[in-house]
Amino acid sequence: MSLRSEEADKTAAAWHRLHPAMLWFEAGRILRRLLVPLLIGGFAVSRREGGFRTFIIVSAVISVFGFVSSYLSFRYRLTADGIELHEGVFTRRKQHIALARISHISTHQNALARLIGVVRLDIATEGGGEREASFAALSVGAAEKIRLHVGDAGSVREDENIVYAASLHDRVLAGATTLQVGGAVAMGFLGWRYMRRLNSADGLESGARPEFLNGVITFVDELLGAISASPALMTLSIFALVAGIWALSIIVSVVRWHGFRIIERGAELHQQSGVLSRTRNVIARDRIQAVEVYGSLVRNLLGFAQIAIVAAGSGGRGRAQSRIFILLSALDRVSDYLQTLWPQIREDFDWRPIHPYHRRQHINRGLLLLLPLTIVALYVVPLNAVTMVAITLTTSGFAWLIWRTATPSFEATGFALHDGYLHVRTGAVSPRRWIVATSRIQAVILQTSLMQRRHGVTNVVIDVNGLARNQHIAIPNVPCAQAERMQMELTPHHAD
Repeated sequence: MSLRSEEADKTAAAWHRLHPAMLWFEAGRILRRLLVPLLIGGFAVSRREGGFRTFIIVSAVISVFGFVSSYLSFRYRLTADGIELHEGVFTRRKQHIALARISHISTHQNALARLIGVVRLDIATEGGGEREASFAALSVGAAEKIRLHVGDAGSVREDENIVYAASLHDRVLAGATTLQVGGAVAMGFLGWRYMRRLNSADGLESGARPEFLNGVITFVDELLGAISASPALMTLSIFALVAGIWALSIIVSVVRWHGFRIIERGAELHQQSGVLSRTRNVIARDRIQAVEVYGSLVRNLLGFAQIAIVAAGSGGRGRAQSRIFILLSALDRVSDYLQTLWPQIREDFDWRPIHPYHRRQHINRGLLLLLPLTIVALYVVPLNAVTMVAITLTTSGFAWLIWRTATPSFEATGFALHDGYLHVRTGAVSPRRWIVATSRIQAVILQTSLMQRRHGVTNVVIDVNGLARNQHIAIPNVPCAQAERMQMELTPHHAD
């Protein structure tokens, strides 16, 4: 029995390398990163005889040496209390990641990786920000050993429990109620108009452009001219564009969230999704810092919301996809999913209101946002009687909507402290709710603008480990005296 135990310990402590496919993936990554510098450098030396060929050969040799040496120098092994990593040739780096600090593991597998049978594995810790360690290419078996090594530490495994599985209906509805693709199309159209005006201003002649590109530009110009000359055709084109964007959003959502499901395994939550590129994340339940419930305008009207979790170490690139907990949920089921995450959460508490100045701030911000949008519309759309009337009516309608939603937005914004959790809700048109464990709060920051200072209010910003850079949890327009009491109560400095 002791011999078997010693043999098992020796095997567990053995050093391992990445899968040889790492060379291929690393080459592709380096090529994508250096493509623009290589093109610039190649163009700079191309005028010398043989310069371009020499430049390509030298660049290829340096790149090959880089990713081959990276593959040969990278080693890892599973220890009793963590994972040990060694890497580097000229500058050697040794790292030990304790199991107790690992917050979650994510694996990613694109179509080529699935064909070869490898995955990329990332490890994040409580420190937040970027991933702590990344394994560029591991066999499926090796990745599963690492996941089991991390997941089994100090916990008893239980049978799987599927908490949520995104149906086709959920994926279609999620795509139909988002405007992400529409924003990209709008920016592309604006860029097209800008380039056309820039070419006209520079006096570029049609003969200076390639014949194919010149034909495309001429065709598009004639098409836009014919559409702008006919109000009926313009209206039909707008409806066709909106329908096309809507259909594209649905298709992207159906493909992106195919196979999305949340599996509960003891103290872990496993997230899986993807068709061509498969993603799998493992989040320890005790690493969850906060929960976000978000409903856009359309989703709120239809009675749906999206639930996301913030785990320690889940910030940084790629976080927007990995943090989703429930892709789409009916509003009456949100409480059930929150109970799955934190069974001790209760809903029987009173919300504290904010300062009435929030109404005026809502109107001011809405009008300031409406002004540049109107200017952009005047710049992009061909100006005639029909378009001027349409822009005027649209601007007036949005201004009226901003004024009408000021009071509901104020009434729907508030906060509450209950049983060790901070509850924050904001907005009426696109409601958002945060639930933060007070023990996980890193800092409480008070931010006051010049206008807020005149009204004696401030924004209370909650800093939670794991939030992305473009995210924040804020309670707007809290009276200064009340905000200072919250800061003293929530800031973790009373332990001594």
